[in-house]
Amino acid sequence: MERNLNGKTILFLDGSAGNICVIEKAKELGARTVVANIFSDQTQPAKQVADRSCCVNFWDADAIKQLVTEEHVDGIFTTASDSHLRAYSLICEANGFYAYATSEQIEDISNKIRFKELCSKYGLKVIPEYTVHDSNDISELSIQYPVMVKSPDNSGGSKGMTLVYEESALPAAIELAKEYSPTKSVVIEHFIDGDEFVINYMFVDGEPFVLYTKDYCKAIQDGQVLRDNAMISPSKFEMLFYEKADKKLREMFKGIGMQNGIIFLQCFVEDDELYFFEGGCRAGGADEYFLWEDIYGVDFIKCLLRFAVFGSYNEPNLKEILSTAKQDRVESVLNILLNPGTIVEIKGADEVAKMPEVLTSYVNVVPGERIQEEFTSGQIGMRVMVSANNKEDYIRVIDKIYQTLQFVSEDGSNMLKPRIRFEHWLFDEPMVN
Repeated sequence: MERNLNGKTILFLDGSAGNICVIEKAKELGARTVVANIFSDQTQPAKQVADRSCCVNFWDADAIKQLVTEEHVDGIFTTASDSHLRAYSLICEANGFYAYATSEQIEDISNKIRFKELCSKYGLKVIPEYTVHDSNDISELSIQYPVMVKSPDNSGGSKGMTLVYEESALPAAIELAKEYSPTKSVVIEHFIDGDEFVINYMFVDGEPFVLYTKDYCKAIQDGQVLRDNAMISPSKFEMLFYEKADKKLREMFKGIGMQNGIIFLQCFVEDDELYFFEGGCRAGGADEYFLWEDIYGVDFIKCLLRFAVFGSYNEPNLKEILSTAKQDRVESVLNILLNPGTIVEIKGADEVAKMPEVLTSYVNVVPGERIQEEFTSGQIGMRVMVSANNKEDYIRVIDKIYQTLQFVSEDGSNMLKPRIRFEHWLFDEPMVN
């Protein structure tokens, strides 16, 4: 069982800061790393740490094929973005690389419309929706408000999503969603004001394992959903999930032929029912691999890197580990959200990284950068992976992180948004935004 990648070259499509840790792990395994996309090295931190960076459009099949030949690429890897994942599957198919999901499977899970159709086919509840291509279409629909307006083919960082309470606000929300949709389509969903639950499965030679469950901590502000502040595991809805959905999902995975890889599925919980609305043939964009390693003692990034080259995870006793390991700590992704403004100085990030409860962290912005986006992943200033002994310890750690960090703006103020009250999820306290 070959576990190192000595002498192998891996092609990456993602050059963002969040991919630095993946490239570093590839290097630990002995691989040579190449990052290729259309963006400059100056705007792509991961390109700066790779062995080779290339300015190539990864949708250009001929250019990628030439790059693969010239760089002697042995496998391809991508993580967080659905658009990257679609390109990944096509590149694998065209060049004979191992891919853990086919382009059809990726569309079945990642496209919001196809995913909900698939869920319905296997008896899973989904959120009622209306599909439109133009704001003129809404006059023909009998819409019950409030509704969530979003792109059906863009799962990236809540971008283009708007909560609408009345018809007069709908046209602007539709136009915003279209800006983030490659197909210029829009989905209007009935808004469920319930908790948001996420499940990750890992597939090993066709057998699915529940890898991880979590709850999003969300709040509503100015008609927008702030859900990116924290994700806390384990979910308080695990038992409900096993009762209502696990068996049906396993039948669905068998039906579409899932064999390997990691996927995520999202649903809302209301009146003890799960309403599925989104998924992705990827782990998600929150670097939760570090939390999973804390639970299972397995480096899942290295598993996926080995799969890219060998077509197998090459991880001893993986099925047994996934079947028997128990989570006994509170694991969380904490996204430090910033208010709009220009960053002059960042203080406290090194101190946070050294906290014993912090598994890893990285700053997502640099001094001089202007934060413009609200209500999306574009306002994440720092991402921190936290592992705490229990719920009370988790609150202590989070408060200490917020007391330590400063993202100083031009006027000297701290750009940090106040944290959401996680106590609502942890202790079932009334929600206070």
